[in-house]
Amino acid sequence: MANSEPPEKLVGALSSGLAVLRYLAGSGTPVGMARVARDFALNSSTCFNILKTLVHEGAGDLRRRHQDLCDRHRLGGTGEPHLQALAANHRVTATLWQRSREERVVLVDLAQNKATVRVHMSIGQRLPLYIAALGRLVP
Repeated sequence: MANSEPPEKLVGALSSGLAVLRYLAGSGTPVGMARVARDFALNSSTCFNILKTLVHEGAGDLRRRHQDLCDRHRLGGTGEPHLQALAANHRVTATLWQRSREERVVLVDLAQNKATVRVHMSIGQRLPLYIAALGRLVP
């Protein structure tokens, strides 16, 4: 249907939101609001509202908010050795997740082991709250 003739009346806000969503999905790195507004020639408040709506609807992620969350919760010098020890002793990738709103969790810290096969995750990565075994651990 995406390649079909456009309808008689396009909903501009929806078209803009979908264009921004496709743009962000195709970007290899986080993109700031100012750049998105500039690249789409959008008013900055319109762009901000589109991004906030995408986040509210679960179709987007304000990376800066999650990066701030990760920076605030990184274990740093106090807990990191324990996470590293857990990973090494049990030959697992040990992770620390922060519950966020909208039934999601954000990865805030991790420790790898020296095993040949490892799980790769990135700080700031978001997952559904009740995914797989993680969902069984959430009260």
